[in-house]
Amino acid sequence: MKPEHERRFSPQHFIFPILIALALAFFPSCSSGKSSGSRDSSGSGGGAGTGSGTGGGNGSGTGTGSVNRSELETEVFNIVNQERAAQGLPPLIWDDEVAAVARGHSECQRDHNDQTHDCNYGHGQRAGDRLANAGVMNAGWGENIVSGIHSAAGAMNSWMNSPSHRSTILHTAWTHMGVGLAMPGAYWTQVFIRK
Repeated sequence: MKPEHERRFSPQHFIFPILIALALAFFPSCSSGKSSGSRDSSGSGGGAGTGSGTGGGNGSGTGTGSVNRSELETEVFNIVNQERAAQGLPPLIWDDEVAAVARGHSECQRDHNDQTHDCNYGHGQRAGDRLANAGVMNAGWGENIVSGIHSAAGAMNSWMNSPSHRSTILHTAWTHMGVGLAMPGAYWTQVFIRK
């Protein structure tokens, strides 16, 4: 399915990225600091699950496997930070509350077979509403969604090849993020916030 994105900011935060750029221009040593409390953003992640199968004769067979969605969510997070590092941007910090909001929205899309930013099923119309309902304070938010792609690398490839999704991932305002995946159907949600 076609990936979708959405961003919302508080009006006063349009100026914040400009102030950061000015500060970095006059104080370049400010850009070399490392953030603490983030999930490890190095490495390439692990496999997508385990499986078993039976077959014979010509090597054909069937099998079933399980998906460790937490590993896949972390893999997307790691790829996001690799993409940001390649552009000279600071890494984002993993936020469990934001990830719970992202996962909840992925599950809602799966349960209603509906890839959408707008939820009319009771847990918040927009990502900003869902964050507020969960008590997550933020000064701005962004959201990317996609479905039907079963690998973290594939989902990230889809987003990075779309200019609007890429700009959401590489936006300078974000400080934290969470990722949610719901199976079956591979409904992915990325939620970015500025704390």
